[in-house]
Amino acid sequence: SGADDETVEESSTIRWVPEGEDVALFAEMLVDASVPSGFRREAATRLGRLGTREAAMVLETVILDDDLIGRQAVMDGLAAVPELQPEIVMVVFRGLDEGVLPPAPAAGVLANAGPQGMTLLISEFERTTDSEARIRLIDVLGRLGDPAAPGALVASLDRATSEQELAAIDSALRRWSNSDVRRNPVAWRAWWDNLKMDGQGS
Repeated sequence: SGADDETVEESSTIRWVPEGEDVALFAEMLVDASVPSGFRREAATRLGRLGTREAAMVLETVILDDDLIGRQAVMDGLAAVPELQPEIVMVVFRGLDEGVLPPAPAAGVLANAGPQGMTLLISEFERTTDSEARIRLIDVLGRLGDPAAPGALVASLDRATSEQELAAIDSALRRWSNSDVRRNPVAWRAWWDNLKMDGQGS
């Protein structure tokens, strides 16, 4: 009936897709702007759970595209993935690197990166040379509860190329430590050394 059809369209779960379905169907749904956003979000979740290179390529295509609704569907879908595979972490990283993803929603997804994903994220951050991209990544690290984040931020003090970057690191470390106190690089290094001695750091 018409009411039943409406219910199906508004559903946020694709119950009729087999678990073993390949990437092609999910990709087709995700890139099609005429597909209801709930279906696109679920397709993004399925692709995120697959975590393969092929799935990552589809997700990255949508994130870097001008389709803002599709990009939001990807981010909402990935936020429902319990632990992101490294390929998917790199999708979010590239969105940050290109400046199409704001730090706050990106951090909401990367909170599920897991130890392997965090190691990869920090490694990519350390290799990033563009100052604006680094500031976005610094912001993200300050929003993640992972104990590896403050260590990476403190280490980045030596590689900061501008006062803006140093200010971003200070802000991120204050957010991570839930502190209102501004510190210079020497004080932040001392804070991190004390935290490690207390057994709270990685």
